[in-house]
Amino acid sequence: MTRVAYLGPSGTYTHQAAIQQFGVEDNEMVPMASIQKCFSALLDDESISYAVVPAENSTNGQVVFTYDLLRDYMLVTPNAARGCMIPSFAIVAEQYVAVEHCLASPLPMTADELKKADIDRIYSHPQVWGQVGKYLEELARITGKALGRCDVESTSQAVDRCLRDYRENNRVSLAIASALACRLSGAHIVQSHISDVADNTTRFLIIQRRRQESLQILPGRQPTPSGERIHLVAFTTDRQGTGSLTDVLLVLKRYGIDMRSITSRPFRRCSTSSKWQYVFFVEYQDQVDVNWDNFHAEAVALCREWCHWGTFYRNNRYYS
Repeated sequence: MTRVAYLGPSGTYTHQAAIQQFGVEDNEMVPMASIQKCFSALLDDESISYAVVPAENSTNGQVVFTYDLLRDYMLVTPNAARGCMIPSFAIVAEQYVAVEHCLASPLPMTADELKKADIDRIYSHPQVWGQVGKYLEELARITGKALGRCDVESTSQAVDRCLRDYRENNRVSLAIASALACRLSGAHIVQSHISDVADNTTRFLIIQRRRQESLQILPGRQPTPSGERIHLVAFTTDRQGTGSLTDVLLVLKRYGIDMRSITSRPFRRCSTSSKWQYVFFVEYQDQVDVNWDNFHAEAVALCREWCHWGTFYRNNRYYS
C-alpha cells in the first residue's frame, strides 16, 4: 500500500489532486494540517512514500507557502559540488485540478434567506479570496454588508469551522470550499460555480523522498501523449547587479532550451546586509539534442547555488 501525505483535511483540492494522481485503490491518503507538515511527514516518516502540495493557481499565481519551503530546504542543503545541491526529496509529477468554488452554509438556504440571515463572517483559505472577489462584492450587496473574512489552513477546514459555529454557538457562518468538501462534511451548498474565472485551475506537485531505493518519474493517470518532460531548478546568482539573471538565462538560449516558466522568492543571506536577494525558480523542457553536461557546467558556473528539484512529465491537463 502506498501512503500519500496531502494538505488536508479530506475534501480539499489537494485531496482531489492526490486522488487524480494515485487513485484510491490500494493507496492510503494521509491528511496533514499544513503544507509544512506535508514536507515534514515525507522527510521524517518512512511509511509516507509521497506528498502532494499546491504550487500555483491560474488566477492569482504561486502558492508562496510551497515555494518558500522549497527555497528554505534548498538553502540548508549542503553543496555536493560548486553550488550544486541535492535536496532530500524530488518533484516527480504534477497534477491540475479545476477549482470550482461553492458558497457553503450549515443550513439549507435560499438567496432570500441569505439576505435575511444574521451572518457576519465567512471562512476560506487565503488563496481563495483573490479568486472570488467579484462574487464577494455581490454577496455584500445581497447581505447588505461586507462579511468578515476569516483565514483558515484549507477550504475543507473552512467548512468545518462553519459547521462548528452553528453546532456549538448556533451561529450561522458561511464558507467557500469545493463541492467535494461540502459533500463529505454534510454542509449545504448555497451557490455553486462562484469563481471569478470559469476555468480557474490549481497546479499541484507530487514529491518523493530521494533516499528511497530509486526515484520514479510518475506518469500519472493521464500522461501526455507526447511524453514531454519538464525540469524544475532553483538557483541564486553568483553576484548582485546588472545582468546577473540574464547571464544565466542566456545559457538556456544558447543551448536552444525552451523555458516554460520563471518565478522568484526573496531571501536574506546572513553574511550580507542586502535585503533584496532572490531565489529564482525556472522550469524548462527536456530535449534529446541538448548536451546537458555542458549546459549544467555553464549554468552552474554563473550561480552561487543551483538545485535541481526534479524531472516530471507534463500533465496533459496543462494544455486544456
